[in-house]
Amino acid sequence: MATTGLTAHRAQPGFGPVSTARVMAAQLVLAAAMLGLRLPAPTGYLTAVAVGCLLPVVLWPVSLPRRRTRAADTTDATDALAALAPRLHIAAVTERDTEYGVGFDGRGWFAGIALESGPDAPGGLSSATLGAVGAVLLDPHITVSAVQIVEHLVPSPSAELEPDAACIESYRELLGDDSVVSHRTTWLAVRLDVDTAVTVAGERGGGVPGARRAVTAVAGRLRKRLTDAGVSHRVLGADSLRVALTHSVSGETISAALAQRAEEHPHLWRLGALAQVSFGVTGRIRDVESLRRLWSAMGMVSASFSTVSVTLRPLRRGDTTEPGAVLHTMLRVAFDDEVDDGIPDEVTQLATACGIRLRRFDRRQAAATYASAPTGGGYPGR
Repeated sequence: MATTGLTAHRAQPGFGPVSTARVMAAQLVLAAAMLGLRLPAPTGYLTAVAVGCLLPVVLWPVSLPRRRTRAADTTDATDALAALAPRLHIAAVTERDTEYGVGFDGRGWFAGIALESGPDAPGGLSSATLGAVGAVLLDPHITVSAVQIVEHLVPSPSAELEPDAACIESYRELLGDDSVVSHRTTWLAVRLDVDTAVTVAGERGGGVPGARRAVTAVAGRLRKRLTDAGVSHRVLGADSLRVALTHSVSGETISAALAQRAEEHPHLWRLGALAQVSFGVTGRIRDVESLRRLWSAMGMVSASFSTVSVTLRPLRRGDTTEPGAVLHTMLRVAFDDEVDDGIPDEVTQLATACGIRLRRFDRRQAAATYASAPTGGGYPGR
């Protein structure tokens, strides 16, 4: 197979974070210290102490990763994306006079598209949008690891909107305290995992540039399908992709999020005053209507904002040529748990009413938060 220039990462031999070479060096230091003790006093003792002082230097990497881990538990929200995906890098790639933002997070490359919002605009699970996504996903001539649909729902009233906003006043007059969606943002993301990118990057120049061009080519195919279906959309450039990711994981205006801090807890991920809890849909979904009902119901949750992520991956069963898709659905809610800590239970009850079972991503909430953002990442822990 042709070499494409993509780096293969292999585990370093050794004991945990300490390499074999450092283990051997530590053994030599200990041996030298033992020999020093055999020398006449006080020279022997001084030699042993001096040589022994080298041992912490040799084994310093043992404590360094632990220090880094503790430092990563609490980080500035300006670096919230880095806290969720430390290797995240977004580059601008121009194809046919269009700038695409292409992200790489250590597991693959992805690009994003935003659907135009509006009262008459089709949502993420509209027939037109699903038809365009399915056409790309099941096309045997298109290589893609996943296509993801993400919808960001802001109910009214919401902590994400100013309390004196005109739209909130109107909703208060009409509906009292009932929640309805005041703002909806829909993103699509196409993804090439590293293993998949290796097979197609060579056709587009090889290496990382080839992988980036390959994922923009898939995004271009999806754009064409959306245009043919009459779905208005725009490509996310590098800056727009970063803004979309930041908004998806913070929910607040970016200026407000900059002053906050991000922390992961066993049962939630926190950014500033907002707690975020993610769920995964388990079992078989019998029809898309059940998912649509749950999708609509999420807009009624009395949270600061809600996120619904549906990731579709192509499925090939053995040697059969019949295409298929694997569906992964995630839900995420952000709320002020000091005001109302019952929002997760509310989500579970809504899902049960729609005939859908959920499981909570406890102890993986940070990974789930990132996976439900428009990265094409699907379930965490794959």
